[in-house]
Amino acid sequence: MGFWSVLAVGLLAGCGNQPESIWGVEKLTSNSAVSQSEGDMSGEEMAMDKGVREFSYKLMTKALAQSEQENPVLSPVSAYMALSMAATGARGETKTELESLLGEDHRQLSERCMVILQSRAEVELELANSAWLDQRFQAKEEWLTGIQEVYKGEVYSAELSSQQTMKAINIWAKERTQGLVKNFLPQPLKEDARLALLNALYLEADWWSSFDGYATHKQTWYREDGGEKQVHTMRKGMAHFDYVSDTDMDGVVLPFRGEELAFLAIRPQAGQTARELYSQLTPERIAELLEGREERLMNLSLPRFTVSCDQKLNDLLKSLGVERAFDSELADFSDLGTDEGGQSLYVSLVRQKAVIELNEDGVKAGAVTIVEMNAGAGMPTEEPVEMNLDHPFVYMILDLETQVPLFVGILDDPG
Repeated sequence: MGFWSVLAVGLLAGCGNQPESIWGVEKLTSNSAVSQSEGDMSGEEMAMDKGVREFSYKLMTKALAQSEQENPVLSPVSAYMALSMAATGARGETKTELESLLGEDHRQLSERCMVILQSRAEVELELANSAWLDQRFQAKEEWLTGIQEVYKGEVYSAELSSQQTMKAINIWAKERTQGLVKNFLPQPLKEDARLALLNALYLEADWWSSFDGYATHKQTWYREDGGEKQVHTMRKGMAHFDYVSDTDMDGVVLPFRGEELAFLAIRPQAGQTARELYSQLTPERIAELLEGREERLMNLSLPRFTVSCDQKLNDLLKSLGVERAFDSELADFSDLGTDEGGQSLYVSLVRQKAVIELNEDGVKAGAVTIVEMNAGAGMPTEEPVEMNLDHPFVYMILDLETQVPLFVGILDDPG
């Protein structure tokens, strides 16, 4: 067979799509449209709420505890999808560890997540998955079929460690995030890389009530280290917003068009840092905040910002109990397939790059996660709330119905 040959005949039996090529990399399948006619999703949404939500808070809490990076932001949903694709090929104790973190029904949760989130009205929300197979890797048909049918994944055959494949993956990541995530791979994958699993999430949403550009002006931002700077700050005076509060925090819920997604900003009270505040947040506490929200007259100021965060997630996943998957001798991913020497795979890298741009019109956000696997084994009468977000705060882009956070971050410095 030629250098860019398709995998063994019959591996993708039933796929009627014609192979395509990106920078010479053979595309074996095309992504299928996510069906929106899944019937009544109410019970399934409840299951998705719990599984993905709990994973999201565990992941971000560990990420903040282990990272000193400024302006950290993470897409838990993107990380969940990429890890779930790997977990479908795990066996034994490796499978047990992954399912302890993701949930035993992670395949179904991933599928429901794609259907539910991509059905949100009046916003552009896209989830894309792909599997990149080295030509020395022989994937099992059942696993590969699941990638296409459950995760709607595109499948490519390539020499993973080549410059050409690096360029192709970077093109895929950039296109699936509408240009937000650029140069995702700074260098080619390792020589012994046999499989790369990628998820991309892109969100573009306009505010339900946009900010007037003429009201934006420079305002002092107070850093936690005592520094000050002038930053472009958007303002809305004497306007009604949903206010949330607790004994040691308060914040605002800013809905996007369609009112199914929202930007939740929570500021710590005096004497507390944004990271200390986040460490106290749980799915239950966020649910209580949202349940108790009330419309209040408010003078709101919110900085414009663009943040980008590139994180390696290996260590924090190990700290969450996923250890065998990263061990070349103990990992058991035998349901994925083997390389030409009969060796099974282990996870060598989990990495995510996320970008958020927030301005007067709304938000654009993108994230790409890679799992690299190598061979080895009315008229106001009330007093307005002064919601002056002029110091570090926690924020989430949240699906209000399921309360699943698409993005979670801390704004240390708007730049």
